[in-house]
Amino acid sequence: MTAGDKIVLCFGVDLIACAIVWRLALVVWKRRHDAVVAGYVRVRGVVTDNYVDGSGSDTDYYQVVSYEVDGAQYQYTHDSRAYRPWPVGEPFELAYDPAQPTTAVEADYDDSWNKKLTIALSVSGLVFIGAAWVG
Repeated sequence: MTAGDKIVLCFGVDLIACAIVWRLALVVWKRRHDAVVAGYVRVRGVVTDNYVDGSGSDTDYYQVVSYEVDGAQYQYTHDSRAYRPWPVGEPFELAYDPAQPTTAVEADYDDSWNKKLTIALSVSGLVFIGAAWVG
């Protein structure tokens, strides 16, 4: 195995290690989110606006969601950016703290893109390891 092959091998191993650490961090994050949501009340809100941050190709959009609790209206700004505005009027599932309805979070944690990233890192790592092994 040449020095170049060793570098490629190490890079592949590093990619797989990153995938494992990333996935473990996401599992911890999802468990924390689910623990918080377990004590909250679910409610369906509606996207009423998009907060815009930046301009041009660096524009990020944050959904502004309105929801109602016991006749009172509240607003929640989603803390995860999107690269396109969400349609106004789109339903949005929230969970709010019954003791403090102004505190809300997204009800369901969607980690589908994170799973895809984990798979991509793992497959890339295996490709590099295979390339180093073949030489």
